[in-house]
Amino acid sequence: MRMFKNVSIILVVCGLFAACKDQTPIVIQNPPPPPVPSSHIIDNYFYAQFTYGKKGDTMTYEVLDDSTAWGDSNFVNVALDIRNEAILDTTGASEDQLEPPYTKLGWTYAPTTTMITKQLYDYRYAPPGEEPSLEELIDATQDIFSLSFPWSTEDTLAVWDIDDYLNHPVVKEGQIKWGRIGNNTFNDTVWNNDAREGVVISYIDTAGMEWRSDFWPTFQPYGYFVIEKQQANLSDGQSYDIIEGEFAVRLYNKFQQWKDIRYGKFRMRLYSDIDWGPEPQ
Repeated sequence: MRMFKNVSIILVVCGLFAACKDQTPIVIQNPPPPPVPSSHIIDNYFYAQFTYGKKGDTMTYEVLDDSTAWGDSNFVNVALDIRNEAILDTTGASEDQLEPPYTKLGWTYAPTTTMITKQLYDYRYAPPGEEPSLEELIDATQDIFSLSFPWSTEDTLAVWDIDDYLNHPVVKEGQIKWGRIGNNTFNDTVWNNDAREGVVISYIDTAGMEWRSDFWPTFQPYGYFVIEKQQANLSDGQSYDIIEGEFAVRLYNKFQQWKDIRYGKFRMRLYSDIDWGPEPQ
């Protein structure tokens, strides 16, 4: 599907999943805090909602069930994949030699579900000749909420198909540990080997600043993430699965400042038809 293929431009513009230092997360898993009445009633099927910052502002992302009523400021839930790459042994190579033949040690994935505005959606999937300017794209890259589920696998399978991708070792009902997308850094040993299985939460605020659960120092003093329900998407064909659950998390920006998200809840699409890289075999 075309809507799932044009992903690279937004990653270049906003650094949606940026590099972070290689430090093992130290996570204290506490029971979820008691629920509190939401100040907003969820009227539509796909949504994400949480309280944000010291003021506890309620942030709500809903996809209107009636798509004919969508305007530029309404939200769209897109399932995509921001990491579908081989883990390569690059011993002795230079940065301009990231081409085969290299020993392929495994494969890294990061299926992602994100809430973006209709305006940004239209920019990202604009037909040829109608692409936005870089300035327009940067201006629209704000107020974005995303969940990613990075994982890596050893390169041992002789036959590889969509079932291998969907058989995610982390995405399942219950509590999920915190993960890391990976920094995709090329050096003289192994390239793209620092992803950690789990969940990554990203929030790009209305000023365009990104806050992430896997930015340095990548530890959670109180956070948790729970998938309460995972089911096949039989309603609209825009993803393979639908997940819903709740979370609380401390997010960091690139300056090591932090903000807390509490009382989070969501129902979002996951697993898209993606552009596959070379078959891991």
